[in-house]
Amino acid sequence: MRKISNAVLGVVNLLTLLLSLPVIAVALWLTFRSAALSECGRFLLLPLLAVGAALFVTSLLGLVGSFFRVSGFLWTYLAVLSLVILAVLAFAVMALAVTNRSVGRALSGKGYEEYRLGHYSLWLQRRVHEWKNWKVISSCLKEGKVCRRGSIFAGIMAGLFFRRNLTPIQSGCCKPPKYCKFKNTNATSTIPDSATASSSPDCLAWSNNLHQLCYSCSSCKAGVVAVLRRGWKKLTIANLILLILVIIMSSLTCCALRNNRRRRHVTGAHP
Repeated sequence: MRKISNAVLGVVNLLTLLLSLPVIAVALWLTFRSAALSECGRFLLLPLLAVGAALFVTSLLGLVGSFFRVSGFLWTYLAVLSLVILAVLAFAVMALAVTNRSVGRALSGKGYEEYRLGHYSLWLQRRVHEWKNWKVISSCLKEGKVCRRGSIFAGIMAGLFFRRNLTPIQSGCCKPPKYCKFKNTNATSTIPDSATASSSPDCLAWSNNLHQLCYSCSSCKAGVVAVLRRGWKKLTIANLILLILVIIMSSLTCCALRNNRRRRHVTGAHP
């Protein structure tokens, strides 16, 4: 283990370094054309560049430290790995805290559930409800054309969206809530039924304009939170795998540091 630790550590970091190059290249390319990017694209630009740069610098530290036996670089590399371990553990605790509440109300005879923002943790509610965050999220939803995909678009055009199997985002953003009791006037528009319509803010926010629909509704934000919650649970599994890999890399780094120390002792004893 001690003899091969430097080589394995170097190879892994070389691969990670090569992986970071296309990430940085894409981020730089997007930077030069940032004026043409949407709100969604500009939001994704900085995290992409940060991830690429972090991978590059960290991999370079591990690569130089292992191949050239520079202990200072290896100690720095080990410190970075320790921070990653702490960050992963903190994220796992946070994910458990913010995803422990969820209630999607299934409607009898319907192919979807309706979601309420108050059914989720306050932290998630505040992050999504904040205006500047929602501005970016709604931009991404519109750019991704979530309400214009296949059957959901056909359902909106025909007024049949209540019969479709909808994702949480489509359920919250692409149609008025069921309790609004809207009625179809033609194939492309709905209006409140004056006798039974609700005066809920979401009902008032609904628009027949395909670029607006219910993107400003609380139900849309609740649908996004529902998807985020599911995504965070999956990400927790990915973080567990990452944690195992980082612990292995930390062990290899410790072995490499011992190798360097032993090599210095041998060199000092036999000049």
